[in-house]
Amino acid sequence: MQTATAEAKRFESLIQRELRLVESAIDELMLKSGLKTEQIQAVLRTGGSSEIPAFIDLLS
Repeated sequence: MQTATAEAKRFESLIQRELRLVESAIDELMLKSGLKTEQIQAVLRTGGSSEIPAFIDLLS
């Protein structure tokens, strides 16, 4: 039986493509908006995927 940590790491490895797509979309949004990261005061995460640690790390 896998530990929760091992399962989480496996899950994150399975969603690497999606994480890269999200990261690319954020980069494009920032570029098009002309905003700099220091100008962002808050990010609201919603939905089940917003609780995935790798996604949270991506937004930090």
